[in-house]
Amino acid sequence: MDHEAVQERFSDYLESELPPEEQAEVAAHLESCEACRNELLAFRQTLRSLAQLPPIPAPEGFVGKVQQRINKRSRGRFFRAERLFFRVPFEWISFVIIILMLALYILLMQEVRPLATPPPKKAPVEKKLPR
Repeated sequence: MDHEAVQERFSDYLESELPPEEQAEVAAHLESCEACRNELLAFRQTLRSLAQLPPIPAPEGFVGKVQQRINKRSRGRFFRAERLFFRVPFEWISFVIIILMLALYILLMQEVRPLATPPPKKAPVEKKLPR
């Protein structure tokens, strides 16, 4: 594994989110590469420094403005003010149409079904009389 590939996996490596074989591969590279070990050390120090920063509260109305911008850019697909059951999912509509078609098919098949037909008539059998 090269330096760039190892450095791209630092976060996942520290959180043990890599598959076991990749985790071992990164560990092996770190044992043999001083430059990557130094980079990993700097990465850890950066994470510690960031974790020590105090949280900054969002400005008043920030969430609402973000939701409005998402709604505008998505052309109303997200965060739209809707009435309950106003948007019916496509799957529900499809399910109802299939059920209606099945019911219609069953009704039509019952109407078309012929009534019980009488058994076919047997042709009269001619008896030969002895002469």
